[in-house]
Amino acid sequence: MAVNNIGVCMCCEKEIHATGIISHLGRCRKLEKPNSGKEECELYTILLRDEIKTEYWMVIEVYETTKLSAIDTYLRKIWFKESELTSEFEIDGKKYSSKPSLDCLGMDISIKEATKDITKLRYTHYFSSPTNLTVEIKRIERGIPYKRCVRLQARNKLPYNKCNICRRAMATNIIEDKDSTTILCDRCLDKARKGTSTVSLAHSLARPIINTPRM
Repeated sequence: MAVNNIGVCMCCEKEIHATGIISHLGRCRKLEKPNSGKEECELYTILLRDEIKTEYWMVIEVYETTKLSAIDTYLRKIWFKESELTSEFEIDGKKYSSKPSLDCLGMDISIKEATKDITKLRYTHYFSSPTNLTVEIKRIERGIPYKRCVRLQARNKLPYNKCNICRRAMATNIIEDKDSTTILCDRCLDKARKGTSTVSLAHSLARPIINTPRM
């Protein structure tokens, strides 16, 4: 897969390189004037990135009372298809799980209380294999929060990968079977459906490539 470090700011819609996104968001945030009716509080700017597929990342803003469970719910919605499977945060050796046990605390705790002076943590979501995210608190500052307790500030663009068939256009679909995986553009997929391609759809279904590290 191609590594893409370009993302889009949700405020101004500009495309920004990942290395400059935090400073850019700081400038953009000062130009915004939230009208949520909420009192000023500490706002956390958090960068999340897949540990292996580093082209997948996002920046969120939460306020100090936002619970880990709310962040978990948001990540499930955006990246993990609202999965019911277990997930957990690891913060300074302590684990906070969506399914608490003797070894893991629950997620009913605020980001401020859970992290204290810790700025680097880890998030794991379990499918057939775990997806691990690095979670880094990049900035804490006082300000007026938005109505939502988790707000998307920026996100990577869908990584550009060439179609396996024509090797020219951007792949937008994926075909998986027991022995192989093929990514292909819309035109080559159309040919496969019409039976005029080297790719067969006889025993597999095509699905769109989506912007998630679980692809």
